[in-house]
Amino acid sequence: MDPRYGQILVGREVCAVAGTPDQMSDVPGQSFVIQALIANTGNIMIGDSTVDITNGTEKGIELVPGQSVTLYITNTNLLYLDADNSGDGVSYIGLA
Repeated sequence: MDPRYGQILVGREVCAVAGTPDQMSDVPGQSFVIQALIANTGNIMIGDSTVDITNGTEKGIELVPGQSVTLYITNTNLLYLDADNSGDGVSYIGLA
């Protein structure tokens, strides 16, 4: 492992209620790959607290099931999820 990083972080988050932004858990790190779960039945959007997949403004990054994005952020709690369907979510792997 690169000596600059001391820990690998993994986890999973779900959107409890479609159409409502859900803040991700508090996981400090340096970078994260976030992937929409392959089992999702719809798309998921990642953004700030104004993320909204349902009103046509689609603020954030929309991911189809299995698609991923790499973000250089200091904590996963900076991100909010919204989904087409309740219970859809993301998994992540990060470095701290």
